[in-house]
Amino acid sequence: MPFQVSCHSSIQSFEIYGKKLSVHRDDVTEEMLELYAADSSILFKQLKVNFIGETGDDFGGLTKHVFTSLWVDIIWQFFIGETAVVPFIPVHKHMQKRRHFEAIGRILAHTVALLQYVPARLS
Repeated sequence: MPFQVSCHSSIQSFEIYGKKLSVHRDDVTEEMLELYAADSSILFKQLKVNFIGETGDDFGGLTKHVFTSLWVDIIWQFFIGETAVVPFIPVHKHMQKRRHFEAIGRILAHTVALLQYVPARLS
């Protein structure tokens, strides 16, 4: 059952329906890449995250933890550079990884929307 958060601004009033998200701590990257590749509507939802097999309520901390862990791993796997990084796909893996980069774009947009930050190492 989705939860509901109401947001109000002086320009526009809208409602955001949340999504409860259960992930395995050891497979956060693969599970999130698959989720964002398959469901673009998630970009318009707040998240309530929990780790499978662990107890805890998400008041923002678990969501931040998931995205922080996710970006560390995404940068390691899909980007190249030292202090600042840029996307990188070897030519022989271009078609295979294209779907991942579309998902990474969605994850970046959702990271900015939910947490109001851009991962520091991205150029």
